[in-house]
Amino acid sequence: MKSSSTIFLLTLSALLISSGTVVSIASGNSSFQASLSGYYPYSSYSSYSYYPYSYYDYSYYPYSYYGYSYYPYSYSSSFTTYIVTISISGLPTEHSTIIEIDGNEEETIQGGSSKEFEVSSRESHVFSVSTYISGSEGTRYFASEPIWNLDEVESSYYPVTGGYSYYYYQYSYARQKLEASHTFNYEPEYMLSVDTIQGQSADMAGWKQRDTVVTLTAQEMIKDSERRVFRAWDIDGSEVTGSTISLTMNKPYNARAVYENEYYIEVKSELGRPQGSGWYREGSTATISVDPEVSISGFWGSLGAKHVFDRWVGVRDGDQFSSTTLITINEPMTADAMWQADYSMAYITLAIILAIILALIVIGIIVRGRVSKLPKKDEKSSVIDTLNLRYSKGEISREEYLRMKKDIQKS
Repeated sequence: MKSSSTIFLLTLSALLISSGTVVSIASGNSSFQASLSGYYPYSSYSSYSYYPYSYYDYSYYPYSYYGYSYYPYSYSSSFTTYIVTISISGLPTEHSTIIEIDGNEEETIQGGSSKEFEVSSRESHVFSVSTYISGSEGTRYFASEPIWNLDEVESSYYPVTGGYSYYYYQYSYARQKLEASHTFNYEPEYMLSVDTIQGQSADMAGWKQRDTVVTLTAQEMIKDSERRVFRAWDIDGSEVTGSTISLTMNKPYNARAVYENEYYIEVKSELGRPQGSGWYREGSTATISVDPEVSISGFWGSLGAKHVFDRWVGVRDGDQFSSTTLITINEPMTADAMWQADYSMAYITLAIILAIILALIVIGIIVRGRVSKLPKKDEKSSVIDTLNLRYSKGEISREEYLRMKKDIQKS
């Protein structure tokens, strides 16, 4: 029974093999299939002599079992060629990259396309593309992984059962491809140019990956009597207010910090409340002024003596002789007001006063002279008349009246 089972199994194996056995092989970066066929001659002598037989790089090793010749065999990959498909993604079709295999430049591949290359499968290979591809102005494309390694195919052995000694076994063989593929991905990068007089944020300039957020900051700059005041960021010709801005790098950008020059104007004067000192933007106008007249303190000032504005020193435009003048700001400036003492009004006032005094003196003399020329009235008569009037009113007695009248007459 055991011998019959064995013969049945052998016969079944021979039939399976003669019908064409399909074998699948998996190795490394690829996969393939092959169907096998061939002839297995063997010795049918009673001694059951067996010998190995090789066909299409497949080795067959007969052995015997219970007096029957069997042909179990194993095979190794006989494929010597890889068909490798290389694809380029993320690179616009108008641009191309160079593909190198094992350091040797092969050819170029356009963005969005693929090409096939044939290499040996018995050794490993290095595929590489250009790391950077120049695009339009301010744009380039970057391959973060520009190198890909393809491993060699390792030999694999798979046992297949053969038949017994009374048949020739025919195996068909159809060779197929060893295939592999890889896609190189590119990402766009954009140039950020930063122009600022202070060097602030200049280190942020350079190539930036797409969608990178960059923050730019500008600050005011002051030096002595000059300063530069930030006005806005000029982004590709459009002004953006705010000293701190953020840019999302979805295209190239030219960023320039726009500053305005300012100059300090100092108005100096010992008199007359100087006005107009401060910072002014370059090209603007400023009004500087002092009081045109300032009274002199003391006696002369009470008579109208005063300090009068003479001119401006240090002013290069405008009316230098006007106490209030308009100047154009193109540089730092110190405007000094010059004065002169004016006593003319005091002299006039003093002359008037003296004239008035002199006139009063003259008038007094004239009046006195006229009074002295008038006839003098009898003073005694006047006193006696007054005494008589009092007596008639009863203010004094007769004795007092007579006594007083006597005294007047004696004097």
